[in-house]
Amino acid sequence: NASNLANADLSGSDFSYGFGYLTNFDGADLTNANFQESILSFSTFKGAKIKGTDFSLAVLEKWQIKQLCENASGVNPDTGVDTRESLGCK
Repeated sequence: NASNLANADLSGSDFSYGFGYLTNFDGADLTNANFQESILSFSTFKGAKIKGTDFSLAVLEKWQIKQLCENASGVNPDTGVDTRESLGCK
């Protein structure tokens, strides 16, 4: 909780079922990461690379989803889930 992971290279990481409340992921490389069913309330992702990241059933605030959907693309190579679909982007 409340960790500062800004600009960290977390590509391919498995955070599934994790608890990342108030975590700073700004500018982090989250390419192909797995956040399935993670609690990410009030975490920030400004400028984060999320191509292929799976957020299926993750707990996120509406403003976070809106922010993430602006740059969401790709399919996670491990789960086969589309990033935009995992966020519910429209």
